[in-house]
Amino acid sequence: MIKIKRDLIDVPLIKKSLFDHCKTNREKKMKLLEQIKKKLQKELTSETKSSAGDKFETTSAMIKLENEKLINHIREIELNYQKINIIQDFKTSKSFSLGSIIY
Repeated sequence: MIKIKRDLIDVPLIKKSLFDHCKTNREKKMKLLEQIKKKLQKELTSETKSSAGDKFETTSAMIKLENEKLINHIREIELNYQKINIIQDFKTSKSFSLGSIIY
C-alpha cells in the first residue's frame, strides 16, 4: 500500500476531474441514445401497412415500446446529471456530504 501525505492530494482537482469525466460520459450516452431515438423514429415512419396487417401492428407496437424505454433511459440520465450538478462544489471541508471524496 502506498502512503501519500494528505496535504499533497489536490482534492478540488480530483473532484473536478471526476465531474468532468461524468459530464463527458453523460454526453456520450446522450448522443448515442439520441441516435437510437432517431433510428426508431425513422423505422416507425418507414413501416408501411402491408397486407399482413398484424405484422405491421406488432412491429409498430414494438418500436413504440422501445421508444418509451429509451425516453425513460434519457430521463434517468438527465436526473443523474442534475444530481451531479448539485455536487459540483469543488471546495474542501472537514465534514462530509453528498459529493464528498473520502480518503
